[in-house]
Amino acid sequence: METEEPHKAIIWFVVAILLIMLALQIAANVHFSVVPIKPPVPPNYYKNMTITGGTLLNCMLQLPVTPTNLTNDSNLKIFLSDGTGTPLEEAILQLLSYNASMIAPGPYWTTADLAGALEPSNITYKLYNAVEYNGANLTFYHLKLSFFNASPFNVSYPPSDNITVNSPVCQIINKTSVKTHVTTSYNVQTYLFYNRTYIICNNVYEYYYYNMNVSGTAYLYANNKLVNTTNFKYMFYWVGGNVTENITGIVCIQHYPEEVYALLSLSTTQACYNYTYTQGNYTYHVYIYCPKGPYVSYQNFTFNWYEYNVSIPMTIRVFNGTNPVTVIGNQTYHTRIINADFSFLIWSFETKNFSTPTIMTYDTIKIANYMINRTWNAGHIEIITKQYRQQTGNTINYYLNIKVNDNIAKQPQWVFHHIPQNQVYEHNFALEFLQGPAYLYGLYKYLTNYFANEKYANFTAITLFMSLVNDLHQINESETLQPVQILANYSGPSWEVRNLALYFASFSIPWLNYSIPNATMEIIGPLELPLISKIIVNGSQGLVVSSFMYGFANITDIENGTHTFYKWLNWCDGAIEFEQYEYANYSVEFFGA
Repeated sequence: METEEPHKAIIWFVVAILLIMLALQIAANVHFSVVPIKPPVPPNYYKNMTITGGTLLNCMLQLPVTPTNLTNDSNLKIFLSDGTGTPLEEAILQLLSYNASMIAPGPYWTTADLAGALEPSNITYKLYNAVEYNGANLTFYHLKLSFFNASPFNVSYPPSDNITVNSPVCQIINKTSVKTHVTTSYNVQTYLFYNRTYIICNNVYEYYYYNMNVSGTAYLYANNKLVNTTNFKYMFYWVGGNVTENITGIVCIQHYPEEVYALLSLSTTQACYNYTYTQGNYTYHVYIYCPKGPYVSYQNFTFNWYEYNVSIPMTIRVFNGTNPVTVIGNQTYHTRIINADFSFLIWSFETKNFSTPTIMTYDTIKIANYMINRTWNAGHIEIITKQYRQQTGNTINYYLNIKVNDNIAKQPQWVFHHIPQNQVYEHNFALEFLQGPAYLYGLYKYLTNYFANEKYANFTAITLFMSLVNDLHQINESETLQPVQILANYSGPSWEVRNLALYFASFSIPWLNYSIPNATMEIIGPLELPLISKIIVNGSQGLVVSSFMYGFANITDIENGTHTFYKWLNWCDGAIEFEQYEYANYSVEFFGA
């Protein structure tokens, strides 16, 4: 047991140092950017925490984003991350499945470039010492972080079709005819309509006017088959006259009812008879007027309908895509230039409309373990048929007018005029994502979940990350580095190292940039803390997490007041633009010693 006493002494010494450090930072006038002096701790007093590449990557890909300006071909900032939206992985897969009418080439290739982050090319691990304080205990960790390398996912733009629809080609290949004729049976009745008499001296003039009724039945035949009977009755005056009746009937031609007809004409002429006779002292002059006839005539017709072979030629040119397949009905094409036609047979008595099958072009791409289907719905062609009649003598022909309406999807101009693909792929958006603020977001997601059962979960996660940051070497340079570059190199410019803690905290805790003479402090809060803080934010405790100056940050320079607190961070690098957002107006109070 004696051999364990030195180790216990070292541990208690470290505990004392850290407690003093925390007390100074929270209760007095120093902050976590001051690197503490840590005596060596025996390895067997450390816990091991390894954040595997797959786990961390999964956390990073949950970053909420919103797609922006997808139809602006020159836009390479395709996602906005401001705390709301869809998880990045889901958003990437959705955009990669978009068709060419929904996303321009520039944003599409930017998305694909970024999608390389879904399958990093290799993962390396580095070891860090970190201390977690949960309000009651200090826990030492050997923390193993994973780092990634990645290349852009180089892929074609989604397929689309340019379709040229030519004029229909119509050929008459068949004819069917119906010939009509009419017969009649009728009765004639003549009767006195009225008469008049004049007496001049011994002469008597008598005039008699007769009308005629003709009644009967007309029989209409089509191709020598009786198709209709029609009763008729006409009256003709003494002066004569004529009448024509259209005798119609219905015939079925291949189950389609069609009307046919023939003409029945009846006519009479005027007849006049006179004679004279003497009776007593008077001489009678008699005049009789009556219709003569009837005279019956017929006009028969030949009706013709025609069968058409109609063909609608079209040329389909498939643009872009990876091994695209075009499907029209039950026909499948694997070429980029397709000469096809839509053909059908139709009789001129049918007068119905036709639609081609929908023209679809598909292709499939694979990224990580995902198969992504890309589809271009080119639409269809509608053929409108309309019957028209043409008569020559006693022959009546029924023909078809054929009109083509193309309901074809039009390709956007950016399919033909767009940013060069290699100009987009000059960037490695996948690597920039894996090295940027999203890495800190992934750590935040992992650590807050890891410490979810702690009473002060956010504070516990922050203390562990801040202790890791405190071990990084700060150098007096102005070079701008990605967060991962600083962590992987164990060093970076002082102001960037100090801001890592704020970037980490900004994903979950409201923060404020507060300027004091010669410095800018970052305050986070409100927080539930295990120790008493001298900064009160909205009635709860707050912390100073960094400062743009060396040494101590004198928080006694903070004035009480109300300030706008933010969440998230501003970072404009790569394909994702991070944008802070106003969270709330909080009161800030400092209580001096």
